[in-house]
Amino acid sequence: MSNGKFPAAELRKVRGGVNQLQGWRRELHDLIEDNVGDRVDGRVASGRTRAHVAITLYAAFKLLDEDLCIRPMPRNFREHHVRALVQHWYFKQEKKVSTIRTDLSILRKFSGWIGKSGMVKSIEYYLPDVDRSALGISAMLTEANAWSANGVDVQSKLDQAFQADERFGLVLLAQITFGLRMKEALCLRPWKADKGNGMKVYPGDGPKDGRPRFIPYLIPEQAVIISMIKDRVKEEHWVGWEKTRRGAPATLETNIKEYYARMKEIGITKTIAGVTGHDLQAEFAVNMARVRGFDLATGGYTGDNPAWDELQTRIKHVSELMGLSRPQITASYFGAFRRDDKNRCVDYVGVDTYANHERALGSD
Repeated sequence: MSNGKFPAAELRKVRGGVNQLQGWRRELHDLIEDNVGDRVDGRVASGRTRAHVAITLYAAFKLLDEDLCIRPMPRNFREHHVRALVQHWYFKQEKKVSTIRTDLSILRKFSGWIGKSGMVKSIEYYLPDVDRSALGISAMLTEANAWSANGVDVQSKLDQAFQADERFGLVLLAQITFGLRMKEALCLRPWKADKGNGMKVYPGDGPKDGRPRFIPYLIPEQAVIISMIKDRVKEEHWVGWEKTRRGAPATLETNIKEYYARMKEIGITKTIAGVTGHDLQAEFAVNMARVRGFDLATGGYTGDNPAWDELQTRIKHVSELMGLSRPQITASYFGAFRRDDKNRCVDYVGVDTYANHERALGSD
């Protein structure tokens, strides 16, 4: 660092030093020099803080320039640049959520320097399809997340997806049928994954934290659908797009952008429909819970759930199908269950409609 204001290693690459900086580097250097020492409370930031802010900002603009081929001048920094950074950090670089939150706080400070206070939103805003629990958010449900529970005609949307683009339809079909996250569905290599009696999700094919899992076929339709997907995808290839709309070779990053664009085209966004692509995991959870013989806390309770211990076993099984590290995380899809030993029943937590003991399970 040079006075904690600009990466010294970069200055050493420029003959003549800071006076010869050009383009975004020069403008960013000047903005950092003019603002980095100021704190919100009016005091002077420490040298370590100034260094961290400068390095983070430089790395962000270098990423936009060299990796994402977006070359904004710092004063023209906009929200879509923030979105591109966050999605690249999370999906491509696989940065820790805590690190991304820190980087966003620095971008938030920077946006104030250029007169755009309030422009930088939260990580949840830029990653709408990512599991809330993966972002460290408490996600106790008070209503169902599944598409069908929010008035979305799943079959109709699936038909729209296939009509618009077959690969898009296959991606959504894989999510609904096997409980795959977006990245898992895009990276799915059906010929390799299909084991006859179930599907293997491999560590390098997009699972959260690289955790592999096996998804047994619990209903005949799952075996039929994986066979149909294999008929439409070349052996050794993945379900995601092979080419971009412009005909260039596709990457995971371009596939993720295409996925979001296609979702918007069929009217599936939090703003438009109240659900996102990630909520297809909740749709899968609803279906698998019924296959395993219990009702969700956010579903139409019938009173036919099993006793507490057996219920926990079945919830654990569904959580494993979804690739969740702990059964408790299913509360972000199901709502949560609570045992009431005094009344010898199971009560629902976080779901007002089913809070009364009158609708709880029978004695165990």
